[in-house]
Amino acid sequence: MANVVTEVFQSGYRLFRGEALTNAFARINKVFNGGTQVSPILSTTADGLTATPSGTQSTSLLLTAGINRVATVATAADGVKLPASVAGISIIVINDAASNAMQVFGTSPDTINDVATATGVSQAAGKIAIYTCPVAGKWYRNLSA
Repeated sequence: MANVVTEVFQSGYRLFRGEALTNAFARINKVFNGGTQVSPILSTTADGLTATPSGTQSTSLLLTAGINRVATVATAADGVKLPASVAGISIIVINDAASNAMQVFGTSPDTINDVATATGVSQAAGKIAIYTCPVAGKWYRNLSA
């Protein structure tokens, strides 16, 4: 029988700190993902980020949160870089710059939409993208209209 939950979680709020938080994520992941680890990065945010001027795959700002708002893209193609891919996670990237598109790279050797790591993909100003990793090494993007 597939997808059988073998652990019972009580409803309500509970405060977790330090190692207890890590253990809580591990228990939840085990129940909902059959033991596949999902990073707690998904529950974090980063606001007011600045894309690296003339950024390349190796020099661009590494995004470390689940939701990232890039407020400053000073010149077209300034760069940001997704964290290393882990199957099952999604990262939200918001380009909140007034007019400039930014370049989004994967962490080497990860690809985005099967585009080479060193090339990356362009994300226009005012666009929100969800980058999803179905299998380690590959990100796929869902871009807002």
